[in-house]
Amino acid sequence: MYLSLSGVPDRNAAERLRGKFLEVKRENAAPLAEGRYYIVDVLGSSLLTETGEKLGVITDIRPSYVDLYTVTGEDGRTAFPLLKDALLSVDIEKKEVVVSAKRFGEIAVYED
Repeated sequence: MYLSLSGVPDRNAAERLRGKFLEVKRENAAPLAEGRYYIVDVLGSSLLTETGEKLGVITDIRPSYVDLYTVTGEDGRTAFPLLKDALLSVDIEKKEVVVSAKRFGEIAVYED
């Protein structure tokens, strides 16, 4: 994807913007491939197991090679990498993310 900003005529001018945040109106956001989601759409979603047990609410996502999610529930905060074999489904409309209970138990790191 290429980005052009009004008032930023060249690379040198763009270099002054390094490290700054860019906000885009939702209607101008690029469409994503199936199975891909914007972080803002996942934040605030309930994290559930396949049996419907609510583990908490997704409160943070740190993008990386494997995204690191933080879920806040009744027992405190839990961090976990969202591995493909742990993720069962994402429903943006319902604000629900479903994971394998067994796999979640293997990868979750419980914080105090």
